[in-house]
Amino acid sequence: DHDFSAYHLDICFIDIGLEEHERQWLRDRNVIIKPYDDIRMFESLPSYFKNYNKSQIIRPFLPKIFPGYDIYMWSDTDIWFQKAEGVTRFLDFARDYAPKIAIVPTVDTSYQQLNYAHFRDENYGRFLQWMKIWYQTSFDERTSIDLYGRALFSSGIFAIHRDSDIWARWANEFKTVFNRNYNDQPFALHVAEQSALNKVIYDTNAFIPVSSLFNYNCHIGNVKHDETRGKVVIGYPPFDELAVIHLTYSSKFMPHYIEQGLLYQTGTYLEPAERERLSGVKHYGEES
Repeated sequence: DHDFSAYHLDICFIDIGLEEHERQWLRDRNVIIKPYDDIRMFESLPSYFKNYNKSQIIRPFLPKIFPGYDIYMWSDTDIWFQKAEGVTRFLDFARDYAPKIAIVPTVDTSYQQLNYAHFRDENYGRFLQWMKIWYQTSFDERTSIDLYGRALFSSGIFAIHRDSDIWARWANEFKTVFNRNYNDQPFALHVAEQSALNKVIYDTNAFIPVSSLFNYNCHIGNVKHDETRGKVVIGYPPFDELAVIHLTYSSKFMPHYIEQGLLYQTGTYLEPAERERLSGVKHYGEES
């Protein structure tokens, strides 16, 4: 119901383990599917990788996987778009400010968990400590000090022009981060490709920071479903409508998201069995 006539858009999907009926559902909607095993961006993967890691490490290679486009926009599958602008804003910024990346930092006045919670409840002070550990684990102490205190950019959604050297720089950092030891800090592996992207962003200063309305991290924010407007909004005045809802940390918060009506169409399209399955989602690749 939105006019995208000014844009030639294709929706593409990386298949890391869909069932055939799921693939057919996507084909019926003209989605271009590439099976991960056909991509062959890597000769081999580290033995400690879990299957879901495949969907993370292909991000710097999108222009090679799906050639022929000017702008590439990535979206995690736990994201949904409430406004068309959630797509067009990224495309426009990546085009108009090329070769910079259009991306959202994890910073907002409404992020009550980070800004207003106690230290013991994972406020920003404690989050900074975790970030330093992630950078130190994926790189080294010097890098962790250099990046300490800087806003963390979420790789869950972004857009980049095809000619940007961010792609190559990001991929090159994988040679470092995926040859590190993550035995003591397994979550650092989960965010390793994001840590690599943040290093590139700050090394090059080639970024356009986009408002959190375009990648709202629900598990740290104050967000609600406004029944009067039928929209998901920030829970503080002036109750801005979100363009992009990111259902982050779903392994812990999905039951809350469902109860609060934060899913697309408040989740009314879900069958009871689907709701139960969603509520049983585990974090970063654990088996459910």
